[in-house]
Amino acid sequence: MAGNNQHLIKKYHSNWRYVSRKLIQSGSLAKWLQKNFAISVKGQSNLNKLSTNGAFIIVANHQSHLDAPLIIGTLPRKIGARVAVGAASDYFFKNYWQSKPTRLLLNTYPIDRGGNKIHRGLTADLVASGVPILVFPEGTRSRTGELGKFHSGLARIAVSTGAPILPIVLMGTGQAWMVGRRQPEPNHPSVSIEFLSPIYPLSDSQPEELMESVRQQIANKIGQ
Repeated sequence: MAGNNQHLIKKYHSNWRYVSRKLIQSGSLAKWLQKNFAISVKGQSNLNKLSTNGAFIIVANHQSHLDAPLIIGTLPRKIGARVAVGAASDYFFKNYWQSKPTRLLLNTYPIDRGGNKIHRGLTADLVASGVPILVFPEGTRSRTGELGKFHSGLARIAVSTGAPILPIVLMGTGQAWMVGRRQPEPNHPSVSIEFLSPIYPLSDSQPEELMESVRQQIANKIGQ
């Protein structure tokens, strides 16, 4: 499996893929977001605390298929085009053609849910190789708006690699593109995104406590 991961990881360091994705995100994604949503962005100055070349781990609450495009579309392009987005293999990677659009636009990589472990360790290997990632630690979209439990695996990777965690707060996305709908709501619904200050783990940080701290920061922002 390590060999398979190394083969996969090379794609996420490809310069031509990076340039292509940067152009698509600057064009099609930016126009789609602007056309369909009224977006409020806060905390952009916190992004200056991140290295533009090193790995980091983006953690956000998850309510909608809009969440990942909104995050990538509001990051500075030189950062957003580098981020690899973890996507459920059983939903987004059923076949090559189904996965191609999200791979082109969002640089997705497969995360296995349930018993299938063919991509075991891929998230950690990407971070260790210097690729920033976006993974939703709740594991699935919230149907009620309530913030779910955050799995501590991402915090373990942060502690072992020294990669900072960038918490992001999303609001309004669950209403703007509801679970079960094929398209977003019409009439330019309002959504907001806030970048919080990056958290740099200590070598002796406890992953469970670290992830609970991240979760609490996001919970406080959304009033839970």
